[in-house]
Amino acid sequence: TFGPAEQELAGEGKSCVLLVDDEPDMRRFLVATLAREHRVIQAADGKAGWELYRKYKPDAVLLDLMLPEINGLDLCRMIKTDKETSGARVLMLTARGDETSKIEALERGADDYLTKPFSTLELTTRISNLLKAAELEVELRRRNVDLQNALGQLRETEAQLVQSEKMNALGTLASGLLHEINNPLNFMFAALSLAQDAASRDKDLS
Repeated sequence: TFGPAEQELAGEGKSCVLLVDDEPDMRRFLVATLAREHRVIQAADGKAGWELYRKYKPDAVLLDLMLPEINGLDLCRMIKTDKETSGARVLMLTARGDETSKIEALERGADDYLTKPFSTLELTTRISNLLKAAELEVELRRRNVDLQNALGQLRETEAQLVQSEKMNALGTLASGLLHEINNPLNFMFAALSLAQDAASRDKDLS
């Protein structure tokens, strides 16, 4: 059940965007803009935004810098340090264009910063870029896992081949040793046989 500070999902699309802004007119504008390509959840304060974030695990978050309950900077830090869902991209929105505010937002983990007023095209482009970066990161992680698995299989196969070569080498060594041992033994048996024949002849002559 949603309270007055939050609303159900709006729009369609494979990506989910959480919007947290305490100005109703700005929320309506942003929802109308983003819902054309994304599923959008909205909240009017930081506390509701955090609850929705944990519930829906959105792909991107639009945060106003100044929010009731939990301000945008603190909420950004909470999102970025959350161990379960820290992969969401965060775009900070603010009417303050000073460099200090931008640096502070980036230090809290924000991925991008947009100063009000802004154009619809700039907003949608920045969101799109953030989502593409997130997709590339996920794909990179997947490829890295595949690479690690392939490397593990390669090492296992290598170990098996080394063991097989060791066994083959031991077999060859054993065959060589037996050959080297057999030669003196054959010589000894031949010598003993000759000695026995000689002894038999001497006995007959006597």
